[in-house]
Amino acid sequence: MSLKIGMVFADLPQEGKKPGGVSVVIHELANALVRAKNFVRIYTYSSKPHDALYEVVNLKPLINMKLSRRLFLPFQLIFLDYQDLDLLHLHGEDWAYLKRDIPTIRTFHGCSLNEAQFADNLKSKFIFKVYHYLEILARKLANLSVGIGDDTVALLDVKHIIYNGYTKALYYPPQHKANKPTAIVIGTLQGRKQSILAIELLLKIKKEIPELVIHAVVDQPYNHPDVNNWIGVSSEKLAQLTRDSWIGVSTTLYEGFGIYYLEWMASGTIPVTFENVGIKNLIKNYQAGIFCEDTNDMYHKVLSILQNSSSRIAYSRNAITASKSLSWDGIAEEYIKFYSQLM
Repeated sequence: MSLKIGMVFADLPQEGKKPGGVSVVIHELANALVRAKNFVRIYTYSSKPHDALYEVVNLKPLINMKLSRRLFLPFQLIFLDYQDLDLLHLHGEDWAYLKRDIPTIRTFHGCSLNEAQFADNLKSKFIFKVYHYLEILARKLANLSVGIGDDTVALLDVKHIIYNGYTKALYYPPQHKANKPTAIVIGTLQGRKQSILAIELLLKIKKEIPELVIHAVVDQPYNHPDVNNWIGVSSEKLAQLTRDSWIGVSTTLYEGFGIYYLEWMASGTIPVTFENVGIKNLIKNYQAGIFCEDTNDMYHKVLSILQNSSSRIAYSRNAITASKSLSWDGIAEEYIKFYSQLM
């Protein structure tokens, strides 16, 4: 059954800019749905990505992007024309869409209560706490709700979980990893991602393992001669860096899912992180990565895994196994099953 699916989201991935995680998810899912012979239209403030297989309808932001997304997009959503569509797959900013003449499915890409817990200022904490109640309203308004991690079940009473996916053409186990010990860090230096901690931890480890190569895919350069900064890299280059790396190190305070963990796993790159990510059960169940209590614990565990080839091989194999069923084409098929329930 071929379906006509609509989506609404403020921004989509753009060349030369580091995209948000949800933007990437929506883009990849939409492409996978089109490959599965469905029609997808996305209403957005962004221009159409160069590799998009779906249709884009451009909306005009009324002020700046951030304010338009939070204040105006929920109301713009009400007045869009969906008459030729079978259903809407919503990903946020839908709390004002009260009267719905079309079936809707809502994916929750995390939970605002968790965002509030780790926000770095009182204003953000307050906004996220308010958004939690809007998320609950959005769940009630949708015909069907899906979460991408365990926190959405616990905090939003979402009944179904569908993990995010990865692009098989980019993320796969290489024939050989880099010759030298190599680690990758992904995310903004400051804020919730706090990648600066991961980089500084790896620089400390480099004193013990001088040949360690450090790749930092960040929003701004970390000024140190031993850090390879990668800013605004293409998806192909990012995938190459991921495939080459032995481990991926993350000191993020919170991730609703953490798609880069899945991309690491699919590439046989071992995630080393804190136990605060939506994908934690997948990692735990398959012993596909290493969880740490704090940065001191992380230092010792990173040092150990880099120096122990047998453990590294075991974790890498487990990571590849855990990720096998989670390609974007497979995730699209999971969503199509839910779409069919709404028809």
